[in-house]
Amino acid sequence: MEDWLTKALDKAAAKGLEEGMEKGMKAGMDKGMAGRLVRNVDSLMKNEGYSMERACRSLDSTVEEYEEAKKILSGVAFAV
Repeated sequence: MEDWLTKALDKAAAKGLEEGMEKGMKAGMDKGMAGRLVRNVDSLMKNEGYSMERACRSLDSTVEEYEEAKKILSGVAFAV
């Protein structure tokens, strides 16, 4: 294979790997943050008797964000 072609393929592969790692790290962070939100809201509802709305508000979040977090954790939504 031509040297220039090998270099070009190596560069493209390295870029693809880097982009894939960045997307994977972001997805992992999103899933971790979603898990924390869901656990905290669920805990407030269970242990303190809060409504979902009050629990979300107490955590400076919204019901919509809580529901989206649950979707992320169930695999329905995958934010990348």
